[in-house]
Amino acid sequence: MDYSDPKLWFSTEGRVNRRPYFFAGLAVAALVKASELVPERLLLFYVPVLLVAVYASVALGIKRCHDRDRTGWFILVNFVPLLCLWPIVELTFLKGTAGPNRFGADPLGGGTPAAAPAAPPAA
Repeated sequence: MDYSDPKLWFSTEGRVNRRPYFFAGLAVAALVKASELVPERLLLFYVPVLLVAVYASVALGIKRCHDRDRTGWFILVNFVPLLCLWPIVELTFLKGTAGPNRFGADPLGGGTPAAAPAAPPAA
């Protein structure tokens, strides 16, 4: 997986495994925490950085839903009190669908195993 590819961070199509989703969440949390260190007079310049980070996090969240074979709308459950724990656990800790699903190929490369070559006929 190429982490420098902008499609990874800004596209909502396809699937992504747990690692980029988890690290994007950490990066957004770090940027939000770092906003406390930005002087008030410069905060206006920091807001676009936060918006881009939040957008990338949402895009990765949608692709993570796709990896679990759910639509991207599933992330809206995060806004329902108490139910918000469900997508947090599911998207962060549970493995994605093995092999291809309706949203694309397995990001870990696991697909249906190739057929073993046939044994040569006995002489």
